[in-house]
Amino acid sequence: MQSQTKGMTDFTEEVKAHWGSTPEFQEAVIAHRQAISKWFYECSIEMQKQLAVMYISDKRFKEYYDGRVRGLAQYVHDAIQAQ
Repeated sequence: MQSQTKGMTDFTEEVKAHWGSTPEFQEAVIAHRQAISKWFYECSIEMQKQLAVMYISDKRFKEYYDGRVRGLAQYVHDAIQAQ
């Protein structure tokens, strides 16, 4: 579990570091999908896009992301949807 948490922490740190920087952020989006595939289940782009919908519609996910950076859940959603 610790490695899973570290992967998500790395992802949110990458988002904060490259906020608004599309090429770098898309690399973080790919790394996010790869981490899900590694630690949980095979995650296609389409599945990742559905997860992104949950990041803004499910209170638990929204609080997780927005608790790190205000507005992060929407930003992550938008970046994932843009791939």
